[in-house]
Amino acid sequence: FAQYEAINQALSHFQDYEIAYGRKFETEDCAIGNLVLAGLYLQFDKNFNLAVEHYQQIFLPDHKRFSVFNASDGENLYLVAKSETGKIFNDESDVVSNEAAESIREIGLVPNENGSTSDSTFSNPFQPQPNPDAIRRIEGADIIIYGPGTQASSLLPTYLTQGLLSAIILNRPAKKIFISNLVPDYD
Repeated sequence: FAQYEAINQALSHFQDYEIAYGRKFETEDCAIGNLVLAGLYLQFDKNFNLAVEHYQQIFLPDHKRFSVFNASDGENLYLVAKSETGKIFNDESDVVSNEAAESIREIGLVPNENGSTSDSTFSNPFQPQPNPDAIRRIEGADIIIYGPGTQASSLLPTYLTQGLLSAIILNRPAKKIFISNLVPDYD
């Protein structure tokens, strides 16, 4: 019951946000877990790392032994991308709904939603600060699992986090496991 209550409270925060902004979010292609995480993000004053911590308390009762950490310090950044043909995708939604299946060649992160995107966005990408807990865990991990996700909109932006790649590379003894999506995404 406590789990149900926590999920219900998180989803209520998400619904309240929709009502306050007068926009209905299209949920038919969205995982319920993502909606719960979004609700927790809103519930905990848009602190993403705190939302991840509470998400684990709900869904991973043994989360002290098995933990999930956000790679960055949780700063709210926006994804932009450039295709092989030079087309600019101004947000994550554009990247994942790339129905023309243009090959994404470059990605970047910007601090402002729908901010201006220039060549320097890609040649000198913004690198978020790391979550010190995540870096510490990666440095001491026996196993590092690269979870499933879309390449250009989930996995590759994570690697822009300062110090993340070097922490993975320097942990040579760790087994590294990559889990791929079964069905290819547009990006």
